[in-house]
Amino acid sequence: MRISKIFPFISILTSVFFTTIACLAYPLWSSIRQFLGTNLPVMPILALVGILFAGYSFCLFSASNRKVKVHPVHLIILLVVDIVMSVLLYVLFDELGYERAILARNAAETSPVAAWFLAAFLFVWFAPRWKPLSNKGVRFGLIALLAIAAVIWTTYPWRIKMTTQPAVYRQQDGLVFVWGTNMVSTSWLNYGSTQEMDQTASNQVGGLLSLGDRLQWVFLPYSQITSDLYFQALSEGIHSFNLTNVVKVGKAASDLVHVQLPAQDDEIFMAAFSDLHEHPDRYQQLAGHIPWEDVDEAVFLGDLVNYVTSPEQVAQQMVSLPTGGKTIPRVFVRGNHETRGEDAAQFGNWLKPHEAQWYYSFSAGNVFFVVLDSGEDKIDSHPEYSGMNDFASYHQEQAEWLSRVFDSQDYQDAVYRVILVHIPPFVHPVRGGGFTPPEFGPVLSRVNNQEDIDLIMSGHIHEGGIWMPDETGFPHPVVTAGGQEEYDMAAIIVYFGVDGIEIEVLDINGNLIEQALISKK
Repeated sequence: MRISKIFPFISILTSVFFTTIACLAYPLWSSIRQFLGTNLPVMPILALVGILFAGYSFCLFSASNRKVKVHPVHLIILLVVDIVMSVLLYVLFDELGYERAILARNAAETSPVAAWFLAAFLFVWFAPRWKPLSNKGVRFGLIALLAIAAVIWTTYPWRIKMTTQPAVYRQQDGLVFVWGTNMVSTSWLNYGSTQEMDQTASNQVGGLLSLGDRLQWVFLPYSQITSDLYFQALSEGIHSFNLTNVVKVGKAASDLVHVQLPAQDDEIFMAAFSDLHEHPDRYQQLAGHIPWEDVDEAVFLGDLVNYVTSPEQVAQQMVSLPTGGKTIPRVFVRGNHETRGEDAAQFGNWLKPHEAQWYYSFSAGNVFFVVLDSGEDKIDSHPEYSGMNDFASYHQEQAEWLSRVFDSQDYQDAVYRVILVHIPPFVHPVRGGGFTPPEFGPVLSRVNNQEDIDLIMSGHIHEGGIWMPDETGFPHPVVTAGGQEEYDMAAIIVYFGVDGIEIEVLDINGNLIEQALISKK
């Protein structure tokens, strides 16, 4: 094949792929524009350029087929534009995290339509020249195959399977067991203090079993849980509803899981992470330096995703995070990035009981934990939120709840009292500026005035460190986990012992960044 045909053919493929990716990324157009810092409709312009370049390349390819001489200038233009498009595609995919799943989902949903358009184009343009397609019977047969393929696609998946093993999350009055599936399903939990697991719990509302959309959860109150717990998660796939029956597609079961909860007044050893921003690979490198065999609680201090897009994203970026091959209770603290995205309002339905809040408290061993939700990091009226936020009202409710927590007997009787919150409640001693918006003020003022808080654990600033009151001017010591980059990723290890709180901050290679001992009050 001559170079005058090769270049246009490659350019057609490149421009079609470029235009397709630009169109499939439609939900990300606004974010990409903000990332580039421009108000121009960048992605629609690029999609239009891709379409025009595809037409230009096709004209040159057709001319070459007709033995028309293609001027070298056209070939140089094709080469330059191909390189530019390839670079743009590389930059796009390098910057994307789980957002790639959005492209895959959109591609899956539009593939039958794309197949039909491609078939129509081939029939109209090439059929007179292709002998196999000149036969009507062959054409009808191909159309039938495409129709069957579309039907098969719309009926997929054909059988349920679990996409993650169950994880155990702390909540206000019990534990939430969460796992991923490949389809909508009903789910339940077999559990007990022995491997016989003689009890069953399900997620129901008004007597109707709840349908989980690729993320399933079951809540167990602490009154039904012993310190030694065995459980197995089960799901039954629901493909579709008819008027008189439901089409089910099998059952799936998790492994038998054993989890031990700290007894009252036990000394607690915990590990904490924050701001992974959809980099589970780097998390695994960092987590490889954690002595998981000693860990009683795993804490995730928010911003595990860039913004909430789907239950599959939450399953892969949160639920599936490994904890050293050991099932231990997890504590999730909502970050400002978990308040963003098309499905941010649905996020709570996937990870916690419907009536529960993102702020809650619980006791584990000798520690009373108060989990606060700092919400967004900008004021409600910020243009980025398009008038969709009302954290002022939310934080007022949270502040009133926090006052009741501080007055509770469980809080008063605790050996240690720890606050978990994504945004650290102090002014950074180097960079300056506050990190908490004024809407969070009612909550923050109560924290400031509560003298018996032993430690606050946070993330958000992408800097692992221990911040004492004489350094920040804030009345309580604060420890922060790091960010998602190799140079700033850091984990927190905390031991609540008899004599005080031992804290270590480790970098991604397991090196000690900082350590401290906070004597018991």
